[in-house]
Amino acid sequence: MKTYRLFSRTFLPCLLLVMISGPISVDAAHRGGVIRVGYLGKVQSLDTLFSLASLSRSITACIHDGLYKLSEDGTILPVLAAELPTRIEPLHYRILLKPDIVFHNGEAFKASDVVYTFGRIRLGPKSPPSSDVFDFIDRMEAVDELTVDVFLKKETPLFLEILCRPELYPVSKSYVTGQGGLYGEVSACGTGPFYLESYQSDRSEERR
Repeated sequence: MKTYRLFSRTFLPCLLLVMISGPISVDAAHRGGVIRVGYLGKVQSLDTLFSLASLSRSITACIHDGLYKLSEDGTILPVLAAELPTRIEPLHYRILLKPDIVFHNGEAFKASDVVYTFGRIRLGPKSPPSSDVFDFIDRMEAVDELTVDVFLKKETPLFLEILCRPELYPVSKSYVTGQGGLYGEVSACGTGPFYLESYQSDRSEERR
């Protein structure tokens, strides 16, 4: 079996086990250590375009961040974006990105990565099953390294909610293209709090 580097916890498909090295107490809380979490099931894909099952999305959400996220009370919160989109014209919005964000492979997160991620939905070798959800978006353009312009075909009240979808979790163009069409099968690279350290068909490991 092959092993691949990636960020986050450890997932074992037929075992549920949580283990934290060393005793735990509120007073002795510290960074570091290892958490191992097992799930019963098979990972569908590590690519957010095709991780439709709940198990796959649980894991990819650890590895990737979105531009925005939907809080428990329904509020839209910026994650990689610096603020909510600014309306320039009726069908033209601008998204400012947070500076100094890096992917797990060390590359800087830029507006061009957001544009590339959206392009994968439309122009990739395989379209995700949910691609129709994004039909109201005409295109995205990188104005500079931290600014993305979004042009819509028509207004929709769900614009912000759709920007939270995992299909739009930014990925690195150079990393994805460097995988030779295998991205999501044996590797994944995002900006999330965990990275995938290794992956096998029956086991994957992530570290924080």
